[in-house]
Amino acid sequence: MFQFVHENSAALLAVTVVVALALAYRAREKRRRLERLIERPLLSKLSLDPVAIGRCEAWRGVRVTTCVLLLTLAYLRPQWGYTWTSAQQRGVDIVVAIDVSASMNAEDVSPNRLERAKREIIDLVDRLRGDRIGLVAFAGVAFLQTPLTYDYAAFRTFLQLLNPELIPIPGTNIESALNESLEALTNQKTDADSEASSRGKAIILMTDGEEFAGDLNKFKAKAEKAGVRIFIYGVGTEEGAPIRGREGLKRERDGSVVLTKLEPKALGNLASATGGVYVRSIATEGDTETIYDRGIKALLGDRDTAESRTKKWNEYFQFPLLVAVILLLWGVWRDPA
Repeated sequence: MFQFVHENSAALLAVTVVVALALAYRAREKRRRLERLIERPLLSKLSLDPVAIGRCEAWRGVRVTTCVLLLTLAYLRPQWGYTWTSAQQRGVDIVVAIDVSASMNAEDVSPNRLERAKREIIDLVDRLRGDRIGLVAFAGVAFLQTPLTYDYAAFRTFLQLLNPELIPIPGTNIESALNESLEALTNQKTDADSEASSRGKAIILMTDGEEFAGDLNKFKAKAEKAGVRIFIYGVGTEEGAPIRGREGLKRERDGSVVLTKLEPKALGNLASATGGVYVRSIATEGDTETIYDRGIKALLGDRDTAESRTKKWNEYFQFPLLVAVILLLWGVWRDPA
């Protein structure tokens, strides 16, 4: 089986035709100018035979055209045949559930709770070693944004799209978020996923913990049965801050400003009940190190998944490149002027 890596650039081969035509035109014009300036008998005496000059120019044109063709082929990277390579993935499965409710707009941490949570997750992704990661967004209800994947770049893209307007249903339904995350961790749909089901499983919850909704005791039993541990980042401060929206600060019916506060005790109890870890988000790498290195990796450990097989194509770009270099060097030696 044959293919080009840069097959979308195959039109570059047309450059070879343009170069060949340009060189042929140049050789013909050079011969005509000589014949117009000097009579043919005199040209012979001066050893400027137009036919010989034409042949020389033609050969130079063939050489340059061939070089362009070979360099173009090298750029397109021809590949012919392949071999299978095997790789063993080691790691854990992690689903990050991030709170996008209105209270995450509070600015008691800089720049606000939601942006702080995003930065914490990016720091986490930078530490991943062979782990799959998924993303769940929640407010009054939860939705899976990214299934478990090794594509960390795609994960970052979906993460940056999160905002409080993504889920119009108000509230902080942590039970819904945890159930959606658990489903993403335990629903195996392919053979590879089934063989990877023995991997350690973790849910990372990013929330301020305000206005819990749902029956968390019911979820604890599910998590224990599935062998899932919950690790929690508390985002915000216990002193609290007002919630800023499009129409200004959120207020009670009596006109007083609503304050949203971090609820560390409830979040800490939830993490410890499943054998996980709770930390409060701070502007250093210490909290991420606690969650990932001292928490997830230390408690769950890396486990092998099924062996993955990938195609490794045989490269042949070096052959046209080598011939092109030889022709160029020979041309420099043959026509130093």
